[in-house]
Amino acid sequence: MPIQSLLKDKVTLIKKDGTIVREDFPASVQSGRIITTQTDIPIEPGDKIARHLPNGLTEYFVVDDPGYHSGLHGIPASYQMRVHRSDAPPRQPHTVINNVSGNNARVNMNAVDNSQNITHQNSDELFRHLADTLRAAVTNADDRELLLRLVSEMAAGTKDGTYTSKYQRFIASLGAHVAIIAPFLPALTQLLH
Repeated sequence: MPIQSLLKDKVTLIKKDGTIVREDFPASVQSGRIITTQTDIPIEPGDKIARHLPNGLTEYFVVDDPGYHSGLHGIPASYQMRVHRSDAPPRQPHTVINNVSGNNARVNMNAVDNSQNITHQNSDELFRHLADTLRAAVTNADDRELLLRLVSEMAAGTKDGTYTSKYQRFIASLGAHVAIIAPFLPALTQLLH
């Protein structure tokens, strides 16, 4: 079925200054969209499209986006205009106020959260919490003692300027326990200078 057979409406293009460019050309008027294959017409945002109804009334639409599409494999070029009715009430602006507080607080509205939580906390508290986590999660006593010693060395390294080398030794020693400290990595790497 050729696309022209779907263009059952007759419309008129009126420029912003009121000039009528073309009358009664075929189009398909849909909710929020008007399609026509009359691509030789200069359609621009802000132009109006008028459609005369059988009951004698005339609808006016304002072009938001002309939406020109090139032809492809037997499909003719077309305008697939995004439009709104000229008599439609203006959209009311709305304000959203989100009050967010606390560590790692965030708001996601119709979005996927790919962010990382990085909080600035006292480094002594960070290392104390890391050590508590390792004590609870690492079951091998030798591994646990090594990692706890390295955490103490990292804590001391923040004060004497040797943190980077202590951090590297700690990371290299984690082995199978890296998943345990994964939540701490952003805060630990923040201490690197």
